[in-house]
Amino acid sequence: MRSHQIWAASLLGTQVQKTFRISEGQDISEIVMSLYPDERMGSDDSSAEPEGWAVSVYYKAAPDTFMFQQTFPTEREAQGAFDDLANVAAEVEGLVREEKFEEADKATIALLDKMKANSGETPILPIGQA
Repeated sequence: MRSHQIWAASLLGTQVQKTFRISEGQDISEIVMSLYPDERMGSDDSSAEPEGWAVSVYYKAAPDTFMFQQTFPTEREAQGAFDDLANVAAEVEGLVREEKFEEADKATIALLDKMKANSGETPILPIGQA
């Protein structure tokens, strides 16, 4: 069901999506980060009620295998989480491009740890905190 929501959001143009390369044990994989409106199905399946905004990360080669998936109550919170994870993934990709695979492996582990740490809470600070 979740992969269908991502596909539908991409067709409607309501999805933000970025692709990154990561290094796992010096094997290079592509991951896709998505930000999209998350909707829960209504009681009659013909209407959908907005639930929030979802951020997901999955392997490009295995779109049904999610590395991270979280729904946030507001678009602002979801965008913050998406940007937070995308910045770390971009650092990993930079190391992969420079062929610094040992450093890229360590940075990938840090990215995966960040995903685990943020799976239950918003990875951005509330307004007014630094």
